[in-house]
Amino acid sequence: MVKKGFNPAPFHLAWRLVFRRERRITSHLKGTVLGISLSLIPLVLVMVVSSGLIRGITARFLEIGTYHLQARSYSADVNWQEAAEKIAAVPGVSGTFPVIRGLGMLYSSSGRAGITLKGLPSDVWETDTGFRSYMILEEGSFDLSDEKGIVISRGIADELSVGIGDSIKLLSSRTSSSGALFLRPSFFTVTGICSSGYYELDAMTAYVSYSRAESILRDQGIRYIGIKVDEPFENMDNLRREIGLALNGEWYLMSWQELQRPMYASFETSRNLILLIMALIVLVATLNISATLGMLVLENREQIAILKATGTGRSQIALVFLAAGLLTGIAGVVPGIAAGALIAVNINSIISFMENLINGIITLFTSGVGNVDLFNSSFYLDTIPVKLDGSAVLGIVGFTLGVAVLSALIPALRAAVLRPLHILQKR
Repeated sequence: MVKKGFNPAPFHLAWRLVFRRERRITSHLKGTVLGISLSLIPLVLVMVVSSGLIRGITARFLEIGTYHLQARSYSADVNWQEAAEKIAAVPGVSGTFPVIRGLGMLYSSSGRAGITLKGLPSDVWETDTGFRSYMILEEGSFDLSDEKGIVISRGIADELSVGIGDSIKLLSSRTSSSGALFLRPSFFTVTGICSSGYYELDAMTAYVSYSRAESILRDQGIRYIGIKVDEPFENMDNLRREIGLALNGEWYLMSWQELQRPMYASFETSRNLILLIMALIVLVATLNISATLGMLVLENREQIAILKATGTGRSQIALVFLAAGLLTGIAGVVPGIAAGALIAVNINSIISFMENLINGIITLFTSGVGNVDLFNSSFYLDTIPVKLDGSAVLGIVGFTLGVAVLSALIPALRAAVLRPLHILQKR
């Protein structure tokens, strides 16, 4: 009587089925492994690049555009300075900055441009570290202490063909006491040219001191207190409630999620849709394991029959092919994840190299100068922030290996139900 129990032979056989070279079926397994690896590379790359772009754009909007929270008053007749001090005293708040924003038209001798005018505290460059971290000062200085000074974006400077020290005119609207709308010119000297690295955020934005913007915009401007907090991506409900209590309910608060909800929802939806498509490609590549292992079952029917005849149970036979599917998945996952991560980490250098190569070829074979921009900063960032998310990578690994084992389930069950007597009688 053959004693049934744990037999290491199934695991050894699974290893030999996947990796031994003398069998013709190995070429099919190699193709499956290669397919899994190649499908994982774009999935990892898209995940890292899309997450980096969303994170980079979001951070810039939070630190330069919307702030983490905005406090707006129900009434225009309020003490803004007193309110800012009350907010700053709340634990968890790192800074408060009065802001006034409105529209205007800038003129120079070379052109004109419609702009968004923002009035900020004169010491914002020194006191707001987040603003300073993401705002790139290309020329001059971010000096708002001079009432006649103005800092403009690179887009405005190019549109008006102006530089540091040039004089420009701002045309703004104002409503008179009788209700009539009239235009008022204001004159400035360019003291700085800046960029946030994201075209949509600062293409047509100019910065002046808060007091000067207040005198220009008056009732036409939107006023609020920009609030920076220690943890903007954490649950801010409690902090928001504490700030509201400090302001005695005379103000309403808006978070960055509320201020830019359509944009962030669009980013996340686009990212998830692309990742879904990439995941389907991985799914199709991994499902090839089922067909390959089905061929393995047919080729190894006699070995399966002998194993069963010597006391190996059905569960251990099935385990052989489940292990084979898992090993095949691991063989595809390891190089695929590694290659995808390597490309993602160096994506900025790769894009720069490809742009230089393409532009060099265009310049070499044509009379013009190459001007190909693979990642146009008008829609994306100048540089992609790259950060590998360990949990997301583990999720991809788990998904791929899970599909690999499930793909091996049907061949494993088919092998488990083979009748050894019927197979051996045909020899």
